Amino acid sequence: MLRSLALSILIILLHIHIAFPAAHQAVPQPLLSGQARVSVITCGPGDQIYSVFGHTALRIADPVRGLDRVYNYGTFDFNTPNFYPKFARGNLAYFLSVTSFDEFAYAYQLENRSLSEQVLRMNGAEVQALYNRVEANLRPDQMYYRYQFFADNCTTRIYHLLAQSLGTSLTTDTSYIRQPASYRQLFTPYLRNFPWVRVGMNVGLGAETDRQVSFAERLFLPATLEEALNHSYNHGQPLVARVNPLFTPAAGVAEAPAPVVSPFLLLVVVAATAIALSLLQYRKGISVPLFDGLVFGVTGLVGVVLLGLWAFSLHTPTHWNQNLLWLMPLNMLFVIGGKRWGRAGVYYARANLLLLGLLVVLNPVLHLFIVEFYPVALTLMVRFWATLQHAHEVKKAGTGFSGLSSPAVVPKELS
Repeated sequence: MLRSLALSILIILLHIHIAFPAAHQAVPQPLLSGQARVSVITCGPGDQIYSVFGHTALRIADPVRGLDRVYNYGTFDFNTPNFYPKFARGNLAYFLSVTSFDEFAYAYQLENRSLSEQVLRMNGAEVQALYNRVEANLRPDQMYYRYQFFADNCTTRIYHLLAQSLGTSLTTDTSYIRQPASYRQLFTPYLRNFPWVRVGMNVGLGAETDRQVSFAERLFLPATLEEALNHSYNHGQPLVARVNPLFTPAAGVAEAPAPVVSPFLLLVVVAATAIALSLLQYRKGISVPLFDGLVFGVTGLVGVVLLGLWAFSLHTPTHWNQNLLWLMPLNMLFVIGGKRWGRAGVYYARANLLLLGLLVVLNPVLHLFIVEFYPVALTLMVRFWATLQHAHEVKKAGTGFSGLSSPAVVPKELS
């Protein structure tokens, strides 16, 4: 179960799209007829984690030649050696695959996901040039690429393919964009029905996610590319000649079911428990090493993972993660350090308490915390405060500070 959950979150973090067919090797292609057309197909979001952002594919059809193919840049091979380590590090090879339009459409209809086609206004030479280019991409030496969540995915690949094929004749009126946005602001609305995934992505993605993006950088999402094409021009004429709704989902289909326990509710319960236990510790002199082990162990482990992603992952959005300011890897050592921490443990608790308080106060400016982070920060602040209180009482009692996971050493009369 834990492996399945971890894989699901990793799949959404990397924005992977399910690939239906295997890739075909490119072969020399004849000239297309004057009736050939190019379309961009936008697939609506699904109710599963892997499909939450939707998908983009390219269709080239020529009724004279009996050609109707869909090209998909979102494929990968589960049989790749060392699949999971490559998956996590970001050097798993993705590739271009191709299938018939009927097979592609049928697969999405089975998932009850919307399909919309934008038929592009391109002359015969432009259609042929694009067709030649995408067929060349099917060659083994060109079909593979290293996926990047924002910068290089199934949607950005199609945009760049169009831009390269049309050159300077392709223009876009970007005035439809009312206000600038960051990557995080663009993708967060898609995760409304996946709160645990939303929390995981907001923890795992770093500072790159929060900068304002350019027009081209907005186009990592299928819906944003679809909107951009509707405001684009080729040789001064609207690029989209017509829009064909290929499949509309059945009415009344339920959205993704809500999780049994929402992350915010669970984390609020943890924060309330931390407050209650801290008051008992302060008044009764009890210790709560198991709870502290959970709180500081889990937050420290998350910090270790974030540090590992920053240091070793090729997924650049995970670098420079500001959440390391409060999800400290040293929290794990703070739990198990025992007497070796000594006075350093007091300084560590004091520094973290001050830093957490500062981050909470400045969050309206820094935009570091989503709502689920507040109860986590409160839990850490309360337990660091309890640690300082414990150290103070131990000092009064004349014994050494023995760390978080030690039993209570404060005499009853001091509690």
